[in-house]
Amino acid sequence: MGADKSSETLTDIFFDESGFTGEALLDPVQPHFVIASSIIKDAAAKKLLEAAFPDYQGPEYKFRNIWSRERSRKRLVEFCGRLGEFNSSLFVWQVDKKFCVLTKMIGYLMEPLAHAAGQNFYQNAYAYKLANYVHFGLTHVGSPELYDAAVNTYYDFARDPTDASLVGMQNRLKLLENSAPEELRFFFRSCWLGATLFHKFYDIEAFKGNLEIYLTSMLTSVGHWSLKASTPLRLFHDQSNAFFAQRELWRAITSPDVPPQFHPVANGPAIPFPLPIKMSEAVDSKTSAAIQLCDIVAGLTTKFLDTTRSPDVETLFRSIHSTGFKDIPMNGIAPGEDFPDGPPGPLTDADPVDLMVAIIESGKGKPL
Repeated sequence: MGADKSSETLTDIFFDESGFTGEALLDPVQPHFVIASSIIKDAAAKKLLEAAFPDYQGPEYKFRNIWSRERSRKRLVEFCGRLGEFNSSLFVWQVDKKFCVLTKMIGYLMEPLAHAAGQNFYQNAYAYKLANYVHFGLTHVGSPELYDAAVNTYYDFARDPTDASLVGMQNRLKLLENSAPEELRFFFRSCWLGATLFHKFYDIEAFKGNLEIYLTSMLTSVGHWSLKASTPLRLFHDQSNAFFAQRELWRAITSPDVPPQFHPVANGPAIPFPLPIKMSEAVDSKTSAAIQLCDIVAGLTTKFLDTTRSPDVETLFRSIHSTGFKDIPMNGIAPGEDFPDGPPGPLTDADPVDLMVAIIESGKGKPL
């Protein structure tokens, strides 16, 4: 990896992920995306991994290899037990992909209507609370099939945004409005109106990429550490990481030239800008036990989030649960029970979307 040649003290953050499927957010095999990050350095991580998996064979510790072998899978209890003393040195960000599509549907189709009406859809996490409310209605007042129909209607358009697919979405939303329970018709009616006025708010040619989750997940994870660390951050990613496909956008967001500000997050503390990132380095995960440890934490978290478990896996998870693995700090985009207590507040200032656009514009062309 190489040592930092300056005398400045830095906080090293290691990252790895599990369940990334690009824009295929409705992949039934991998319904969750997880980024695990850690300040546990290579020496401590190597010691922990070797103690937890003494018979492990292979060039690097990989969760998929551990999970595929019953003997090593049972050693996950030992791993989590040893990990317990480091819980505060970890952070997990998880995305329920289907629910994430619902939040994007609300954000892209309903929010412009509220904005045009002078309402701040994002103030006090209103959009996220509304997504929780709609999710509850779709799954409890409606049905799992109605939930699937709703998110698929937006997802099919977002994967291929054309005038023809836009008309298809408009028609499907009108059908859903007419057939949905009365309590949910406001949602489909608002989405239909947003779809009908789509060209007023968006350039359909530039709409591709709206299903992105990786960059925003990394940003929130880095935000967590920027609030905790007392020194600038040095980030280490697996060199095969999909994150680097968006390197230029990341450079703009993390530029030191971004004006000082706090950027609001729907379900977490506001992120301070400019981000205190000194450098970001791609490394071969085979050479970094710290990244391998994040790979295992991320992979195990995706298994924890999957509720379709066999009896033997359920027994294993009960043992893992008792180790304190559940106490690792975690946040993410997933259904909750925090609902709106009224309409959105008035739009008195720039909303988070406008603020992020300004951040990107101010940082464009600036090297990390």
